[in-house]
Amino acid sequence: RYEVSVAATGVITLEGESNADTNLRVTKTFSADLERDALRLEYEMTNTGREPVQWAPWEITRMPANGLAFWPTGGEPFGSQPLASQAAHGLTWCDPTKTNGEGKLFADGAGGYLAYVVGDRLLLKQFQDVPASAAAPNEAEIELYVNPDHSYIEVENQGAFASIAPGQTVRWQVTWYVRKLPSGVAASVGNPDLVAFVAQT
Repeated sequence: RYEVSVAATGVITLEGESNADTNLRVTKTFSADLERDALRLEYEMTNTGREPVQWAPWEITRMPANGLAFWPTGGEPFGSQPLASQAAHGLTWCDPTKTNGEGKLFADGAGGYLAYVVGDRLLLKQFQDVPASAAAPNEAEIELYVNPDHSYIEVENQGAFASIAPGQTVRWQVTWYVRKLPSGVAASVGNPDLVAFVAQT
């Protein structure tokens, strides 16, 4: 459970209870970055136990499963049941409609962002890039999951797996940009105009 507070500046803070299973207390802070027309999300994990623990922050965003995901390629996608993907212009592209049934893709990114387009709307999640060696066991910096009936896709980004000492707080920041694609910029695999628009954003 979270205790919610809203500051006069509009900053929303959700402070979680300590969890007995993980020995973590999670705090989430949401604030508007008016200069960049973006939403800043900061996550904090505090070790409330008496022994060091190891965790990675993990953000899961559910979206309609009829869009297009892409990110700068850091490594070849993997998984026992991966979604169909392809490489173009230094990025990995994944259209969930090209996968039949349930699927889960894992991949290392390279440029610190994960983008997802539905129609002419773009969600761009920006975060600190972490090497594949810093991923949690059996996890990855970039993950995509589509459920069996394709009613949603989970667009997931994950931070570094690290030891958290008793009383220590680990912070992880993600910035969200939501944009309408400019006229003439198609949400298609390998489209250089789409890549340029994301880079400009």
